Amino acid sequence: ILSDGNVGIGNVSPTYKLQVNGKVKSNGINETSDARLKKNVSNIDNALQMVMSLNGKTYNWRTDEFPEMSFNAGRQYGFIAQEVEKIIPEVVGTDNEGWKSIEYSHLVPVLLEAIKEQQAMIASLKKENTEYSDALNTLKAEVSKNASLINVLLEQSAPASSMKQ
Repeated sequence: ILSDGNVGIGNVSPTYKLQVNGKVKSNGINETSDARLKKNVSNIDNALQMVMSLNGKTYNWRTDEFPEMSFNAGRQYGFIAQEVEKIIPEVVGTDNEGWKSIEYSHLVPVLLEAIKEQQAMIASLKKENTEYSDALNTLKAEVSKNASLINVLLEQSAPASSMKQ
C-alpha cells in the first residue's frame, strides 16, 4: 500500500488504486453505472463500423522477459491496446510507465449496438427477400399462364395449318 492509497498485489509500485500482477478470481464484478452519476449521455453511433475495424488476436505473453508481471502461460485471446486506441480510445488507458491496458467490459455496449445494427440490416434484407420472392412468384404465375395460352393457340392453329397441306 503506497502513501497515495494505491494497492499492489504482486506489484510494489502500483499506478492504480488496485493493481494486480496475476489472475484475479471473483464471484462477480459490479461496475458503477447509475444514470444519476452520468451526464452528456448519448447513443453509440457506427458501432458496427468500429467493431469491424477491431482485430481479435491470439498471442502468448513474454513471460520470460517480464516474470514480475505474473503472466499466464499458454495461448491468450484479446486485442492489442495500441490498435484499439486508434478506433475506441476511450477504452484504452496508459499508466505512468507508458504501459497500455484495455477496459474490456467497456467494449460490451459497442458490441451490443453493433449486433443491433446487424439485426436491422438482417430485417431489411429479409423484407427485401420476401418482396423479391413475391415478385418472382408473380412472374412464375404469369409465365405459366402465358405458356397455357400459347399451348391453346398452338392447338387451335395446328388443325388449320394441317388442312392447308
